[in-house]
This record gives sequence, structure tokens and C-alpha cells, in this order.
Amino acid sequence: PPVARARLGGATRLGGDHPAAVAHFDAALSARSEAARISGDKRAAALQGLAYSLVKIGEVGRAESAVVEAMVGLENGNGGLRARILNTLAIIRYRQDRATEAIEIWQEALARAMEAGDDHLILATAHTLGLPHAVAGDFRRASDCFRILTSPDNRRLGPEEGAAYLNLARIATRRGEYPPAA
Repeated sequence: PPVARARLGGATRLGGDHPAAVAHFDAALSARSEAARISGDKRAAALQGLAYSLVKIGEVGRAESAVVEAMVGLENGNGGLRARILNTLAIIRYRQDRATEAIEIWQEALARAMEAGDDHLILATAHTLGLPHAVAGDFRRASDCFRILTSPDNRRLGPEEGAAYLNLARIATRRGEYPPAA
């Protein structure tokens, strides 16, 4: 069934096999009969997963079409899904060398993830958003993003958190604030 294929696509995407994820999402989204078609937020989620996987395999144009369709099909009230769709759209914009637009979209994605209480997406978006802010020279906003990852509320200590500590030290060094950088 299409819903099962969409879930398999999601699991495969999380496992890092993006070509296989694309195949599963395509199969889920191409159901012929009305009764078998997925719709609403389930369809939007499958389109978001498809778009993310397409970006990972370099098909940015097709990813953009999928994520735009996901936004159109999104039903009201699902802030976490809206945040994931916005995050994917921001990644696409950044890959299209539209950094200013990507940053604005990531800011909105982060706000929606916070409203939804989606801790994983908050951390992922903060990590992703901090770097473009730093590249643009907005070290205050970059630091705000990196501090989300280094917050005592974050019980994780993975590579993103380690990178956040290093980036905060780099920003402090650039500002001439050597004791905090140490």
C-alpha cells in the first residue's frame, strides 16, 4: 500500500539510502486508484521526504517541485511538518545560491519547530542555520543558533554539538574575546 511505501521511503532516507528512498516515495505518490492515494498531511510528508532525498542525490529542480507541492498540500495545524517542509525548502534555496532567502526560510522553520516542540528538528535547523549566519557575518545570530545546540537542555553530545562549541570559540576569537574562546 502507498502509506507503507511512504514509511519505507522515510526509513530508507533516515538510513542514508537516498536513491532507494526516492524509489519508495515515487511509488507511494503514484498510486493510481482514488482509494489507494495518500492525501493531506501524509502526502505532504511523503513529498517532503522525496524532496529531501532528491536534494541528496543532486536532483534539486525536481526536489523544488516536490517541496512546493508539499507546502500546497499541507493541512493547517501541523507545525512540525510545516517546519520540516520549510527546512527542506531552505536547503534547496541554499543549493540554488539563494542564501539570503534560505536564511529567512530557516528562521521560520526554526520558529515552527520550536512551536511544535520538535527537539530533533530544532537542533538540526539550528545547526544548519548557524553556518550561513556566520558566513554572512551575522555572528550574533550564528551564536544564538550554536547556543541552542550547546544549551544544558540539550542532552545530546554528537558531532553537531561539538561543531557548535568550536564555532562559538571561533566567533569569540574573531571578536577578540579570548578567555571565552578558550
